[in-house]
Amino acid sequence: MRPTVRYEIKYRISPQIAEDVMHYISRYMTADEHGEGGSADYPVHSLYLDSPDFSTYWDTQKKAYSRFKIRARCYNFEPQRSFFLEIKSRSGEAMTKTRALATVTETKDVLGGFQPDRPLEQYDSGLHAFLKARDERRARSACWITYQRSAFVGGERGLVRVTFDTHIRTGLPTVDLSEPQIWYDLPEVRGLSVLEIKYTGSYPAWVAEAVRRCNLNRSSMSKYRQGIEALAARNLIPALRAP
Repeated sequence: MRPTVRYEIKYRISPQIAEDVMHYISRYMTADEHGEGGSADYPVHSLYLDSPDFSTYWDTQKKAYSRFKIRARCYNFEPQRSFFLEIKSRSGEAMTKTRALATVTETKDVLGGFQPDRPLEQYDSGLHAFLKARDERRARSACWITYQRSAFVGGERGLVRVTFDTHIRTGLPTVDLSEPQIWYDLPEVRGLSVLEIKYTGSYPAWVAEAVRRCNLNRSSMSKYRQGIEALAARNLIPALRAP
């Protein structure tokens, strides 16, 4: 099955404006209690992978037309939690995402270099995509990104999703997939909320009206890029050298 194409618009906004947007959209949207994490408010933890020369970072930094990110995502740090092994691809404004569900042990194996014992095509399509991207990039764990998310859904068939991400921080990779001992703030979004409007097809007029009423100005925002830069600024990872 082909991944659904969706579009994302991002804004960096103050807590007050975030409150205004939430108030406006509340008449059209409901808390995403059945979305990722099972609640409207939940933490998100993503372990991003990159090549030894940080090619994914540089593609993002240069805003390459076609690019993708490789990550293992979970919603808590309990020993028996599940992970989603994800590939998030972008071509211009269009986004697609593939994912495969995995246990902690399976995730450790995949991140540790697990080699399939049969053709990739015989694996789940999400795992196939993850392993293929991992091997093409020679990707290994690069950094953790964590944040608190509030999510809402609305529109016809719930095809519009609005999220507010706060307390965005980065941390060094952990081999055992445990929580990093230290989290570091991302200077560019300290004290701000990152608003993302995600939709399939075209979004309703009330979304455009919310953007107009709250005077929102679109802003590019990559949590992974900022996370890597924050770690490099502290000399916790090798210096970033443009290819």
